[in-house]
Amino acid sequence: MAAVADLRANSLVQKHASFAGHSLGEYAVLASLSKIFTIEEVVEIGFYRGMLMQLAVERDVQGYSQFGMVAVDPSRLGSSVDKDILALAVNFICDHSKGLLEIVNYNVRDAQYVVAGTLHQLAVLRLVLDAVAEQGASPPTDDDWQAHIALVASRFVTEPIDDRPVRGRATIPLPGIDVPFHSSQLLPGVDEFRALLQEKIQPENIEYSALHLRYIPNLTAVPFEVSREYFSLVHSITQSPVAASVLGGWSDDTSMDSSDKVARLAATLAVELLAYQFASPVQWIDTQDALFGKFGVRRLVEIGASPILSGMAAKTLKSETYADKRVDVLHIERDRDTIYYTQQRLLEPIVEPVASVFTEQTEQAVVPAEPVASIVAEPQISVGVGVAAAPLVDAPLQALDVVVAVVAHKTKRSLADVSPQKSIKALVGGKSTLQNEIVGDLHKEFSSKVPDKAEDLSLQALTAAIGAFSGGLGKHTQSQLARLFSNKMPGGFSLSTARSKLQSVYGLGPQRQDALLLVALTMEPSSRLSGDAEAKAWIDSVAQAYAAKAGISYASTSVIAGSSGGQSGAPAISSAEMEKMQQKQHEHIRQQIQVLARYAGIDTREGPRQAESDQLKSAQMQAKLDGISAEIGDEFIDGMQPLFDARKARHFDSSWNWARQEAYELIQRAIAHCT
Repeated sequence: MAAVADLRANSLVQKHASFAGHSLGEYAVLASLSKIFTIEEVVEIGFYRGMLMQLAVERDVQGYSQFGMVAVDPSRLGSSVDKDILALAVNFICDHSKGLLEIVNYNVRDAQYVVAGTLHQLAVLRLVLDAVAEQGASPPTDDDWQAHIALVASRFVTEPIDDRPVRGRATIPLPGIDVPFHSSQLLPGVDEFRALLQEKIQPENIEYSALHLRYIPNLTAVPFEVSREYFSLVHSITQSPVAASVLGGWSDDTSMDSSDKVARLAATLAVELLAYQFASPVQWIDTQDALFGKFGVRRLVEIGASPILSGMAAKTLKSETYADKRVDVLHIERDRDTIYYTQQRLLEPIVEPVASVFTEQTEQAVVPAEPVASIVAEPQISVGVGVAAAPLVDAPLQALDVVVAVVAHKTKRSLADVSPQKSIKALVGGKSTLQNEIVGDLHKEFSSKVPDKAEDLSLQALTAAIGAFSGGLGKHTQSQLARLFSNKMPGGFSLSTARSKLQSVYGLGPQRQDALLLVALTMEPSSRLSGDAEAKAWIDSVAQAYAAKAGISYASTSVIAGSSGGQSGAPAISSAEMEKMQQKQHEHIRQQIQVLARYAGIDTREGPRQAESDQLKSAQMQAKLDGISAEIGDEFIDGMQPLFDARKARHFDSSWNWARQEAYELIQRAIAHCT
């Protein structure tokens, strides 16, 4: 919610942006965009929702439940295996054995689903899917598939099996989750949850225009609308008695002319959608289809701790359905400069900055066809070294590259000296402390995806165990890059400056930039660079090392134009000339500002004088810090940072209880003395 507020403050939230949130994120996005909840209400609803889900399962004396969840990728079983085959397996197991087993998250078509159920049923599903993969050849028809699944599964549903959660060919257990989220097991809690939502969602707080055809609920994956058809859809999914009551009073003569009536119905509909959401599957595949298909979204912005949904969107956009779609998939932290327009893309025409919390939609009525065509037809001026760099095809970041870079950086080796066939234990040469630090760093980077005994696996096997990841830099590598640019680069040469250079000079997209920055971590300068010239030279050396590693070459637009027979009409000028033009323009603007300031009696030097003083103090302080760093090293400094957090302090004031205890002890001593 804070991130959205900041986007609004910078006029970066488009007025008619469509939006959606995955699972618990649906409440946050509703509070942020439609404002039907306050932040206090979101916290209360989230807490109550969590308590209802916890109470929906029984636990043994040790606190364990019989439930779990697994992620499933049907494509790992063969090219002909899809969601329908997974559903056949799930349904057969449910029909022939006792216990819950349901698909509860539909995330990426034919590539990512989440199944919830009892540990026994999940183990049966794993064995069935593993058997399907081992048998190889696929049946030609759906009927044949049904018979095939029945034949394979029949021997597992009746025999005793080990139900401990382990990884299968297409299944990955989700550690730490022992509640079947979004399953029918939670339906008994719907009535209680509805009562709380009815208290919080009041018609007077509903701004229907903020929801109408913009908000895409998890339950239906259909844009929100107060209509008879929509209530019928909700009733068909949930069998909601409230929806049935509304439909019972709806007639062909029912009018939506009254805004109060629309607000009441909108509040009722929102309550039902959210009341059943936590006990119903998340329809994220259909949600993405609505965004990229019906709405024609051209920019998607994810607000969240890590780019999980961005990774799902990227996978979806690679499918044949969206092969001709061009969508910018951005994450609020990873792509902050792009979202906030703090770096200008000289290879593209400058347009009005617009953004949304989760997605950005460009309506036909807002951007007419004629101006767009004229912008595309205009020649583009590219900037580079000598001539502009032609953009290279962006390539997704590989998990193995991240793992190797983390190990190389920690062991102070070059990437070439870190063999993917070796384990962490072998690479550190028996230094257990260093080994544990590397494993800890990988946990920060990949969260819970890192398996147990990671240090014993080869880096390739470790990467395979980690499996699919967000496709971007994680917490650890981001923090290390921030430290590198803060400690070793000259003032003003930031990470965004480096990314801008990599894009404009070398034509690297965001994902290739991430891969190059991993190489940069392993080529960290020994001391702070003195100026921009040294920093640019260092970036150039890193770029060349990355090119050699990735097997690419940096081409210029002039080379490409020549190779295409001279048909390209795009002019190219040197970066030096472009900088001169920009300097002249900035100087002209500065002179105009000074004239206006003198006329208004404003001292324009007051701020710069204070800044110069602050910079001098900062330089003196930085010199001291550099001296300390040179003397004792960055690792020692990092290891002695304070850990105290005032928010974790606990104050004990129970003197009244101590007095009782002391009085009791005094009495007991007196009794013992008397006897």
